[in-house]
Amino acid sequence: MQYAEKGPEGSRMFMVKIEPGEQVAAGLREFARAHGIRGAMVSGLGAVSDAELAWFNRDKKKYYSSKFPEVMELLSLTGNLGMKEDGPVLHAHAVCCGQDLQPVGGHLVEAVCAVTVEVFMAEAGFAIERKQDPRFGLWLMNLRGPGGR
Repeated sequence: MQYAEKGPEGSRMFMVKIEPGEQVAAGLREFARAHGIRGAMVSGLGAVSDAELAWFNRDKKKYYSSKFPEVMELLSLTGNLGMKEDGPVLHAHAVCCGQDLQPVGGHLVEAVCAVTVEVFMAEAGFAIERKQDPRFGLWLMNLRGPGGR
């Protein structure tokens, strides 16, 4: 993984280049941990393989995932990095397409960089805290902490 960084802590901007064979979601979580990022917006693109995308069934409070082993274009990766009790968490959605150019999308569980994954990350300036919401069983944003309303 390579990266460039600009700005003071709390409002840093990063360009992150994930290398072939590296995991995307796990790599971004580890990057956040290593750089003390407690809240950030992420946006990216590239090419991935072994993508696992999921859809959340609200009534069953459960994710259903599909795996895509082929190499696909990562057309869009968008989301945020926040904090759970045990460290950084990535909440991101991805849209990918294969050779047929038909898009598939969903919650990014994981993917492996196939060629390059280029991610822009903008630090929020505050922690994006996640708490488990009993209505859904999901770790959702809690904006009632410092700076929230």
